[in-house]
Amino acid sequence: MSADNTCAICLEDSIQNPHVLNSCRHWFCLPCLQAYQNKCKQMRQPLRCPICRADSEDIQRKHWETAFCLTCQAEKKGIESLERKELLQLALFELQQISKEDMKLYIQGMFTKMSIFQLLDDHESVLAIIQELVALDDSGRENLEIILKTLDETPSIHDDEAFIDLSQFHSNSVVRLNPNDRIQLFVDKAITYERLENWGQALQSYSDIFLEFQRLDIPGTAPHQRSVLMGSSRCFYHLKEYDQAIFVGEGGIQMNRHFPEAHKYVALSYKAKGDLDTAIKLMTQAVLYETPWDDDNIQKAKILLDELVRNKDESLVI
Repeated sequence: MSADNTCAICLEDSIQNPHVLNSCRHWFCLPCLQAYQNKCKQMRQPLRCPICRADSEDIQRKHWETAFCLTCQAEKKGIESLERKELLQLALFELQQISKEDMKLYIQGMFTKMSIFQLLDDHESVLAIIQELVALDDSGRENLEIILKTLDETPSIHDDEAFIDLSQFHSNSVVRLNPNDRIQLFVDKAITYERLENWGQALQSYSDIFLEFQRLDIPGTAPHQRSVLMGSSRCFYHLKEYDQAIFVGEGGIQMNRHFPEAHKYVALSYKAKGDLDTAIKLMTQAVLYETPWDDDNIQKAKILLDELVRNKDESLVI
């Protein structure tokens, strides 16, 4: 820190929320340094110390990297719940230092923040983040469409009317998500509603994914297609629409019968309809084919199969 405690960027007498650069040990107000580095990025200039011009780290990316590492630590098995919560709170603090001036990094931070709230079982915060990310993506796509349309309609450069004002558009305003990342947001939204046991909203979210496939003109990845089929089957089952649960659930089984719980809600729907024989057959297939690498899932399938067999035996006795 300089002798007079002055930030070399804003020239205020005292440094607010000081941050020191690792490369040269010069100090600045954190917001000033963030704004300076964001302007360098916009102008495609290397990040350097404003005083000595030494190469400097990207401080916003450093905040994200620290938050990401803390989140990974919190996800480790066997960690105490209190320690996990403390790590996640520290990660959230780091992410709060990232501004929207670097929209790409801000969006990365939002995805990390969503993972944190999922670990904290804060479902409302997860839904709020998903809503913000989808809105940012919508805005970026709309702005890009306006720019492309404007450029397409631009007259010849020799025409006096050829100057089109695009100054309203900042590079951050056209940042978009990868289409599959956008689809994953809708999957996460549906799963979050499932955790809230709001089956109607969850089913609507799964339905919205098909609309997204059409709007983005993509077929969707196999995992996303399977997530929609299996998730919809679960929702239909809980809504007591068993025929629909069976119809879409069987589609999920055909896609990948090795996936965890691929057979479960189809079998439970047949049970609810009184067809225990088919339910038992499905859960037998689950024990044989689902997740041969996951003993826990196999054991769960065996437990449900044993329960169905007991139900069948009891019905025969009666």
